[in-house]
Amino acid sequence: MLICVSCNGGVETRWPEPALRMLVGTVEGIAIFERPRADARWSLTKIVRPDLHVGALLVVPEADEVFAGTHGGGGLWRSRDRGETWERIDIPRPHIYSVQCQYLDTGPRLWVGTEPVGLYYSDDLGETWTELESLRSVPEHENWTFPSPPNIGHVKGVSWHDDRPERLFVLVEQGGLYVTDDLGGHWRELKGYLIGDQKFYRDAHRLWMAPSDPDWMIFATGDGLCYSEDGGETWTYSMTRKGRIGYPDSLFIDPFDENKIVVAGPQSEGAPRYDAKATVMVSTDRGKTFHDAGATMGAPLRGNIEAMGLYATPDHVTYLAATAVGELFISEDGCESWELLRDDLPPISKAGHYRWYVSDEERAAIEKRMDAWKVGAV
Repeated sequence: MLICVSCNGGVETRWPEPALRMLVGTVEGIAIFERPRADARWSLTKIVRPDLHVGALLVVPEADEVFAGTHGGGGLWRSRDRGETWERIDIPRPHIYSVQCQYLDTGPRLWVGTEPVGLYYSDDLGETWTELESLRSVPEHENWTFPSPPNIGHVKGVSWHDDRPERLFVLVEQGGLYVTDDLGGHWRELKGYLIGDQKFYRDAHRLWMAPSDPDWMIFATGDGLCYSEDGGETWTYSMTRKGRIGYPDSLFIDPFDENKIVVAGPQSEGAPRYDAKATVMVSTDRGKTFHDAGATMGAPLRGNIEAMGLYATPDHVTYLAATAVGELFISEDGCESWELLRDDLPPISKAGHYRWYVSDEERAAIEKRMDAWKVGAV
């Protein structure tokens, strides 16, 4: 089976056996790593589709299919040979931000979030798609935005609890946290996390719910990390912009201990730039307090941790972390120690975050390309 590491894809994979292959989404294609056995070191074997900026990867183990969402109009892609070759899938909005899989009694349901804001689902592994068009008509949707070019909001991701599959939480960056109980028939914005000195407009990053309690959830925003015990109505902040991680993004509830929370991001307030001082932090008390677990990365890291992945077997969990300057780290002990696998990959980056770690001339060229993404947007 596969480990997938990407900014906004299916960040968690569970399978009975250890993985011997790993895919990492970069701004210049998909890096493929392999190892001959579970106790061997990972080796980079190739990079495929270097023409694509891959921001989201998802493996559907039961179907043995992999999906890749790309930035800048590159579209949605599918591989049926574990990442060796790819075919493009037709979907109305070609700038893909998030790709996730929800397992229903009827089978796997794919969710794809796009820029401009669009949310699509497929119950036949990408052959046909249905859009929840009502999402684009909720109150204040005209205010959705994003600070970077082309200044258009997107669906950062969706969340659900297996015990309440009909309840879907949608995270719009930047635009808020929305919930529906009837597949988009009615929407409600959850605003209890908003604080008075918000630096960003309703910036929603990640949301996870405790396996044992769908009313307990933890939420990473542009203004910090908070948790709720009442289904998202009220929130308590355990991290703010002034903390060790000022802009939390990657977020996990450990599959073996739901009191253990893993979060990563830069120290700087707001979007990472120039010197992110990024790290990984771990909580063992359900998100109330955290300790810095990134020392063995050589932290503080200059490049932001833009992507993480988790692979769990019945008796072990592996964490991966990747940065905007092309570093890939692995932890086999619950994030307490990290090994650097590579430091020379193409940048791993959501949209144009990597532009802050290149020359001024390169950054200007990247922003020009990003601004052109709005051309033909629907």
